[in-house]
Amino acid sequence: MTKSLQTFPYSPGRNPPAPMINIGITNPETRSTATEVFLLDSGADITCLKEELLEKLSLEYCGYVKVRSATGEQILRTAAVLLQTPVGDYELIDVTIASTVKINLLGRDLLNKWKVTLDGPNQQMTIEI
Repeated sequence: MTKSLQTFPYSPGRNPPAPMINIGITNPETRSTATEVFLLDSGADITCLKEELLEKLSLEYCGYVKVRSATGEQILRTAAVLLQTPVGDYELIDVTIASTVKINLLGRDLLNKWKVTLDGPNQQMTIEI
């Protein structure tokens, strides 16, 4: 099996610079699509989208999940989306939708499928699948 390996620069727009990537998001029913920036967040159990994407992509809520964050425990609604990852995969996953997030978070539900190497001194990351 051939592995896919890609390297991405950290985003210098964050202080300190952070591992961020662009990911395509598609509503699996309507095929509405957007490309969004995601912060790689190994502390997030599940990928989380900004609330504004719910309307932009005409997403429908499909469930609930209990999450714990620095601000406490809460119940968030979920929606099913198709993600086009930067290494060419398509993943159909449930994501949380939160009004409290300012940037989309790529959680371990997807990160655990990849080998991710963070190279802070060189401000780049490598993703291998």
